Amino acid sequence: MSDPTSVPGALWAWLRERFPPGPAALYAAAIFYAAWAGAGAVPDAPAPRWAGSAAGALILVLALLHVRIFDEHKDFEDDRVAHPERLLSRGIVTLRQLRGLLVPVLALEAALSAALGTAVFWAWLLLLGFTLAMRVDFGCRPFLARHPAANLALHQLIVLPMVLLAAAERAGGRMPAPAWLPRLGLCALAVMGATVTWEIARKTWSPGREHARADSYSCAWGRGRAAAAALATAGLGCGAWAGLLRWGGASTWALLPALLALALLAIAELRFLRDPTAGRSKRVELAGALFALLSLIGGAAGILVS
Repeated sequence: MSDPTSVPGALWAWLRERFPPGPAALYAAAIFYAAWAGAGAVPDAPAPRWAGSAAGALILVLALLHVRIFDEHKDFEDDRVAHPERLLSRGIVTLRQLRGLLVPVLALEAALSAALGTAVFWAWLLLLGFTLAMRVDFGCRPFLARHPAANLALHQLIVLPMVLLAAAERAGGRMPAPAWLPRLGLCALAVMGATVTWEIARKTWSPGREHARADSYSCAWGRGRAAAAALATAGLGCGAWAGLLRWGGASTWALLPALLALALLAIAELRFLRDPTAGRSKRVELAGALFALLSLIGGAAGILVS
């Protein structure tokens, strides 16, 4: 598998470069269990199905993988110029090979979601439909290219079908009752606080990384505004988690790790603004990832142990 001249080896090399299995699985599972736990913070929630939840988390891992494959197709021409060092740009892995990987990924997603219940399957179809719309930039790519804030907001709405899928599994394979909707909305806001913060932090770049085709927020908005946006969304996410935890009768102490990570992110952003080196840009990215994981895991754990 490690031989990049073979198809399995090329695909494995591509995965390590563009979708590192360990971190990607951790991130997707954290999103799922945050939504799954948040959906369970209602009085009439059925007993949790732990095996079902593991299958649901795997669906989200696979869904993020198929989104990455869609993105590789959508951005291929731009990436060949902007990122000539990548395996796909160099021809070591091909779009045809990625399409070959896509087929079993989608088939496994469909099979798992169907096995978890009709509502989970319909939620997955909604998620699939949204990712297909993302594949073509919702039919308005020139507009989104000119308005990065709208592009970010529109793409991050993928959290909504993800939360619905997790909630449907938590509801025993049925659609959540209307009484669940306010908490699910708050849960979606809490999850978005993590995903948007991470998205902005990972695209806050030093001047040496910026170029004509850069899609960084530091390039589009300026470094100061990008830093402010990341910190604001992180704070909003923490506030949503605090409300969800109190609503579910859980202790807000579960947010302490996320708040500490938020403080680290603020320090990393301030140091980067004073001296925007490549190393400090990387520390902003790492701090954003740490915040995202700790807010998702901490919020889910706080509800589950209450």
